[in-house]
Amino acid sequence: MVDHELPFDAGKAGIEVVAPTEVVEVLSRMGRTEDVRFSPDNRRLAIAAYIKNACFLFDIEIDRSSSRPVVRISDYLEIRSDAIRQPHGLDFIGENLLLVANRKGSLTLFAIPERTPGNRLHHVQPLQEIRQASLLHKLNSPGSLCVVEHDREQAEVLVCNNYSHRITRHILPLRAGFSLPNNSILLNEGLQIPDGIAITPDKSWLAVSNHNTKSVLMFDRRTNLKPTSVAGGNLLNAGYPHGIRFSSDGRRLYAADAGAPYVHVYDSEEREWSGDHEPVASLLVLNQERFLKGHVNPQEGGPKGIDLTSQGDVLAITCEEQP
Repeated sequence: MVDHELPFDAGKAGIEVVAPTEVVEVLSRMGRTEDVRFSPDNRRLAIAAYIKNACFLFDIEIDRSSSRPVVRISDYLEIRSDAIRQPHGLDFIGENLLLVANRKGSLTLFAIPERTPGNRLHHVQPLQEIRQASLLHKLNSPGSLCVVEHDREQAEVLVCNNYSHRITRHILPLRAGFSLPNNSILLNEGLQIPDGIAITPDKSWLAVSNHNTKSVLMFDRRTNLKPTSVAGGNLLNAGYPHGIRFSSDGRRLYAADAGAPYVHVYDSEEREWSGDHEPVASLLVLNQERFLKGHVNPQEGGPKGIDLTSQGDVLAITCEEQP
């Protein structure tokens, strides 16, 4: 394998990424990408390849021996399934399960295939498919998601239903047996294309990127949230917010702006997100040439998915024009 240094042109924001040629080639052909997630141990990076109807898992190592981290990508898995249809959101449940939300399908849970020599492409069947939003409503355009918490028995998951403008809550059984998922509508007041979702590490605040209002809505989970609950906080001037992620201490939120070459940064030193907040900074993550290439309308061209390592020192974004 010959290592190849991936270029990054966004000034001081970029860090060195080293990968073998075959990994660079698969990155370059993924096309439109949506959400991205580090595994809990930060040794894998999952990316939703929307048009390819596939999810890619990259084996990574973050070398922190020098002044700036270096990301080394050694290999990858490509996961395909008849149940993966326009994958938009994804998240890990532990190290061995991957949950995928499909815009043209359902919420699907997969066991991550074991690696075998020379076999990177895996066609798999889901362990579970969730099609209901509640007893009386079907899931509609499931997009970004977040795993709130999990144990061996079950996982609590929140899902953006993009075009039905609501957030649904799902309790997924993780052990084999006769138990069925518990599905309900959590929020739908004031939502206009919820496109990203994140929760603070202490589980007290829920953030939802609200595409049409160009803001991120903040919901206080210490109150009794219900479908008619209104946001207690509002992060303003977020452009067309897509992926969002909190820092590990819950004091900072990063919002990827799908309509601009920036990630906007919001701060709350007290970890209280009520009221209005303006960005404290906007990080340039794409150069002008690449941004304009994808800027075919005001809502496109910028970063989509976003995630942070558990240490908070590496931020990953997805963008079709900068694989």
